[in-house]
Amino acid sequence: MTLEEVGAAGANQLTTISDGDEGDALHTPDEDHVAKLHRWALAINIADDTEIDDETLSRIGQLVTREYQIDLATLSDWRTKTEKAEKIANQIAEEKTYPWPKASNVLYPLITTAAIQFAARAYPAIVAGSNVVKGSVIGSDDGVPMLENGQTALNPQTGGPV
Repeated sequence: MTLEEVGAAGANQLTTISDGDEGDALHTPDEDHVAKLHRWALAINIADDTEIDDETLSRIGQLVTREYQIDLATLSDWRTKTEKAEKIANQIAEEKTYPWPKASNVLYPLITTAAIQFAARAYPAIVAGSNVVKGSVIGSDDGVPMLENGQTALNPQTGGPV
């Protein structure tokens, strides 16, 4: 079964989960359903509630497990990249095999430490509560920005120089 098929099956199953003969609480909100949702919101574990039968709990559990597996599969590339970046940032030394086995692998944290210290000290000045620093030009700004190939940088919205 492909991820798309699993996702479609999960979506179909979700729309069929209902609360017995009373109808679907998501589509027919009456006072009983609102009261039930309120009780569930305040409950520590709604699975202990006698209003939910074991079959419904089982279907919800299967759906959650299936959707979790889909989420894990879709973010595997991101997790791999993030783990690699964390190893670099934390400077975890691993045994090298290039250019020869057990070659020297010195990791000196000078640049990492400097970058972390700068970010830690600059952040409060850049973001103060909900206010974010905005840049402003001081002095003359008569120049026209040029691209590497010598052409004038154009604003895509106006067509004029940036």
